[in-house]
Amino acid sequence: MKKKTVVLVGGAGFLGSHVADLLSGRGISCRVVENFRRGCREWLPKDVEVVEWDVRDPCVSKGVFDGATVVVWLASLWLKHCEQDPWDAIRTNVRGLIHGIWAFPSSVWRVVYLSSASVYGEPSIVPTPETAPRSPTSVYGWTKVYGEEIVKAWGGYGEGDWRGNEHREWVILRPFNLYGPRM
Repeated sequence: MKKKTVVLVGGAGFLGSHVADLLSGRGISCRVVENFRRGCREWLPKDVEVVEWDVRDPCVSKGVFDGATVVVWLASLWLKHCEQDPWDAIRTNVRGLIHGIWAFPSSVWRVVYLSSASVYGEPSIVPTPETAPRSPTSVYGWTKVYGEEIVKAWGGYGEGDWRGNEHREWVILRPFNLYGPRM
């Protein structure tokens, strides 16, 4: 069986560093891609490869996605920053994702995208099912809706991707109020 290489984009932040710990602990090859605006190198396991790249830069750094089979996209501006600077939110959360996806080699067959419960806005149903309508009330929520659609388009909405490749899978996670160590 071919060895999986997982790339964590935004992988030195609060959540990404925990995912890196988990993958490293299970012996899964992991590469962390980070601009270190908020992430901390000290939070990462010593055996994890680190590549510096800012998703806002359309020139993807050499080696970022080489040999990757799975990409976990965690890179994002936080809600408060998105509201303070909507243009930076679009550059980071939307265009940054596009920059990355266009650089994916054909070896990438799965993307796990960290969205947010913010896509629901003020939901009419609590607890909120995944099938609830998306109706964001913030710039951050809208950038996450666009990100979800970009990832679905990469996967071809289940019918192969835009390059004619088949077997592309995506997973979208919509957490609500993450909390824990390293926050």
